[in-house]
Amino acid sequence: MEHTYPSVRWSTGSENGISFYIVEPGPANGRQHRRMIGVGHGNPLVGRPIAYSDTYLRESERTYLYARHSAEPSEFFRVLDYFLLQQQDEFPELRGRRFHLLLNNGGAPSEVTSQLPFSTAVSLEGLQFVRVYLPFGDVAIEFGESTTTGDELELIRSAHALTCKLESPLIGCDLTRYHVLASLVAKLHWARGVVPQSILEGLIEQLSFNPVAA
Repeated sequence: MEHTYPSVRWSTGSENGISFYIVEPGPANGRQHRRMIGVGHGNPLVGRPIAYSDTYLRESERTYLYARHSAEPSEFFRVLDYFLLQQQDEFPELRGRRFHLLLNNGGAPSEVTSQLPFSTAVSLEGLQFVRVYLPFGDVAIEFGESTTTGDELELIRSAHALTCKLESPLIGCDLTRYHVLASLVAKLHWARGVVPQSILEGLIEQLSFNPVAA
């Protein structure tokens, strides 16, 4: 039997012609889960989970956002390197900094510190998970077989319920204080070849900062 969140509520919105629901079950264990799902005729994202967010109410409402991505490890590090180099004017503390990374290669966890570029400093063989500790929020990413949940709208509309399943592999980041990491998620998002990156970035920001109206 499929596990679901019962009694969900939702609100509607749009971003540059892409319509969506933000679906929200009741809070549980100090966490408020939200999910953005595409809706509307002709929407290339219709029925699909665009992104997820969790706000931890007991931790000063710290918000983490995550979405399914379609990047291999080498592409992730190449995009991350370029992304961080672009941020150096706004965050000069990135220059010359050594970053802490938590890795899992083939089930073997390890920790490293490295300056940019990461793409030449990290072993990619058997890489399953990475967490990068950044001054404006952590980034975590998993690698592996892609799984999807399909159209999630029927369950929402017919039973006011939401599947507990999440798609994979996921990239997640801390968006509590800064929007900047929304751009990184958009660059690696599974729909980046279907929807312009600027629109994906706007969708991600809307999910992070717009709760469902009571």
